[in-house]
Amino acid sequence: MPGKLGVLGTTALELPLNMKTLKAPPDEPPGDWAELRAHWNRFNRLRTLCAVAGWSCLCLGALVEASR
Repeated sequence: MPGKLGVLGTTALELPLNMKTLKAPPDEPPGDWAELRAHWNRFNRLRTLCAVAGWSCLCLGALVEASR
């Protein structure tokens, strides 16, 4: 489940921010660049946390299964 939340967060929240950044001219950042960057960083941290939680659950499940 945490892995799915990470993918959902990436698709729904980070991707639009990435697209807005890519559409800006290369020599001029978007006008609200500081706000965009802070917003992207928050969701990137959430996505990373979900990926680590998902990986931890997978490893824990494998260890429990191996000990049976």
